[in-house]
Amino acid sequence: MIDTATTARPYAQALFNLAKDSGEKNLNAWFSDVSALSIAVSDPIFAAFMSNPKSSHAEIESILLSCAKHIDEAELKRFLHLLIKNRRLAVFPEISAQYSDLLKLYKNEVTAHIDSAFPLSEQQVLEILPVLEKKFARKLVPTVHLNTSLIGGISVRVGDEVWDTSIKAQLESLQRNLS
Repeated sequence: MIDTATTARPYAQALFNLAKDSGEKNLNAWFSDVSALSIAVSDPIFAAFMSNPKSSHAEIESILLSCAKHIDEAELKRFLHLLIKNRRLAVFPEISAQYSDLLKLYKNEVTAHIDSAFPLSEQQVLEILPVLEKKFARKLVPTVHLNTSLIGGISVRVGDEVWDTSIKAQLESLQRNLS
C-alpha cells in the first residue's frame, strides 16, 4: 500500500505551483489557508461528516471552501473536487506538511529542531539563531523542544546533521574515551 507521503506529494506540488503562479506574495497566504483546511479535514466531527454516505460532495466542498480566505475560489474548488473525486481528502494534513516543506525550500529555509535542557525564551532563540545559521550555512526556521535528559546545553538537528553541545553528549563522549 502506498503511504500518505507518496500520495500527497503530487497534490502538494500542484497546490504549491498554483500558489506560485498566482504571485509569490501569495505563497504564505495560501499556506495559511492550506493549514486551515488541514485542521478542518483532521477534525473528527468533520471526518465523520465526510464519511457519511448522506453527505454530498457539494456539501463537503462548500464547507471546505468557507475555510479558505486567500486561495482563489475557482482554483480551490477544482482542487477540492479532484481530492474528493479521488478520495484523497484524508491526506490533506500531509499535503499541508509537504506544502510547508516546499515553501521553506523555495525560500531556501530549513527547519532546525532544537532540543534544550531548559525552556528557551524567544529572545534566546533569536540570539543563537545567527550562530546556528553560520554553523549549518543556511537560513533556519527554529522549532524548540524541551528535553530535560540533556542535563544542560542544546542539541540541534538540521536534516540529517546534528550539532550536540549538551552536557549529556559531553558525558557520553567522556565515557567512551575512558572505556
